[in-house]
Amino acid sequence: MKRKHKNRLPKLIKLKRLHDLVWNIMSRYIRLRDSGQGCISCGCKIDYENSQAGHLWHGDNMDFFYQNVNAQCQRCNHHLHGNTGMYVIAVEKKWGIGTAERLLSMKRKAHKYTRSELCQIKEELENKIALLLTDKLTE
Repeated sequence: MKRKHKNRLPKLIKLKRLHDLVWNIMSRYIRLRDSGQGCISCGCKIDYENSQAGHLWHGDNMDFFYQNVNAQCQRCNHHLHGNTGMYVIAVEKKWGIGTAERLLSMKRKAHKYTRSELCQIKEELENKIALLLTDKLTE
């Protein structure tokens, strides 16, 4: 006979699922932040609905660096596999000289996000989104 535990804690969401959830929030934030600026790689006009959060450098450890993720059009992000050459030039212009190299060196360092870090990033992103939406409503 199995015992029923009245005071059992709720099951924690799996770490991979939490990472995916936080990534979806990050994607929303990036597309809101960069709306109206165009594709980081080719500069074409894209609106929020048609933009994607594209990585300069890929890897789970690079998903939540704000300078590494910028709005891209579908053509550059998927069909041109990030259009990296143009992306690097645009990142240097947008975030400062040396940014692409600094991000690349960070990519080489292995880091696995903890549950606590992901929850903190989630909260930070939700606050940033709320501020962006408030600013857009007052424009």
